[in-house]
Amino acid sequence: MMQALLADRFKLAVHFESREGAVFALTLVRPGQTGPKLRPHAEGPACPDFEMPAPFAPIPPRKAGDVFPPVCADNAQLQGTLDGTLLGSRNTTMGLIADDISAYGSLAAEVDKPVVDQTGLKGKFDFTLELPPRFFNFFPAAPPNPDNPPPDPQGTSFLKAVREQLGLRLVPSKSAIRTLIIDHVERPSEN
Repeated sequence: MMQALLADRFKLAVHFESREGAVFALTLVRPGQTGPKLRPHAEGPACPDFEMPAPFAPIPPRKAGDVFPPVCADNAQLQGTLDGTLLGSRNTTMGLIADDISAYGSLAAEVDKPVVDQTGLKGKFDFTLELPPRFFNFFPAAPPNPDNPPPDPQGTSFLKAVREQLGLRLVPSKSAIRTLIIDHVERPSEN
């Protein structure tokens, strides 16, 4: 629907091409071995039947032993509390995990190129990254508490957490990148 709107209003015409470019290759730190927070989905808890949460429903507090994320999805889910930030996904491919590392690594200002999966791992996986509180700065700051000082502002870097918890690293590389090419665009008409 959006493509049709842009084509109609702006006479936008585009196509995709593969072009060689700078990327980060997602590889295993140790060949054949993943980190403690990345495991094959078959070794983790089964996916529950999906239930759509009520809009704007508060997130129930996590209890010890709770599975994160509580539902299976293709894209990573993010939960931030005053105690920490969790980023994870269940029943997902390494290609989508590479996309998540690219997106959230960019938010953390640590990844500035596309990430492509070169781990050689096949199948579906579950992962959870544990990060410091307010890691991505979209969560409100806690009121000052002298008995519990705020964490070190430097804290854990995103890529360090990926390395230590998932057993994955990014290596500068070159690869074909799907690139959007704009063939034609016009100023919108007055109507």
